[in-house]
Amino acid sequence: MPEEVSKKRKPNKKSTSKASPSAIEVEKAYSLQKVRIDLGWTWFELSYMMGKDNGSYVRDVENPLHTLKYDPADVNYIALILNKTFKIILPPPVPAKNYNLLVTEQLDQSRRKVYEISLQQSDGIYTHYHIFTEERKSDALDTPLNTYEPGEVKSYMDALIADGFFDSPKTALDVLANFRKNFGEDFHPKHMITTLIDFCDGRKGKRLDDNGKDDCGRRVYVLFNPPAP
Repeated sequence: MPEEVSKKRKPNKKSTSKASPSAIEVEKAYSLQKVRIDLGWTWFELSYMMGKDNGSYVRDVENPLHTLKYDPADVNYIALILNKTFKIILPPPVPAKNYNLLVTEQLDQSRRKVYEISLQQSDGIYTHYHIFTEERKSDALDTPLNTYEPGEVKSYMDALIADGFFDSPKTALDVLANFRKNFGEDFHPKHMITTLIDFCDGRKGKRLDDNGKDDCGRRVYVLFNPPAP
């Protein structure tokens, strides 16, 4: 009988890159990252609530090697989504125009990307700036907010449909504002988001349509009217 061959996972290789992004954009990205993580929001949840075509928008902004950044309208919108004041989520002014970064990327034991960022100082030496593990789309974070049971969230979404709330287009932020009125300002939209996704899925008895956009290009939800046979 042949001997069993143990398949050892190859050690994760580090890749190191340099980047020179805008200093204020770097500070903005990780200031917002801290706020969302402290509140228990994943990058996917925040991206979804922003209603842009790019469902990984927040993840890409936080990637130190990606060129995507938040524009002023995004930051203002995120403040409304996270229910925080503009000043809390914005970093203080920075004197530098650009940062010279050294970025090390590798996978942890669960195969999640880990970014370790060093910042070049005036003497040319790189010192530690930031380190974080990128969440997967399906990850859930611990949160001080209230998530409520999925069934309770779904029942309220049913009530909104029955009351005609979705007779006119609504953004995800419009929906969240209504949920906060009902459940409280500390409502976490984890299950609200999954319910919206399910209600827009034709395989699960489509009830809402999410193919439209508002004047700012953000996804909107409206009552689904199936075509006449």
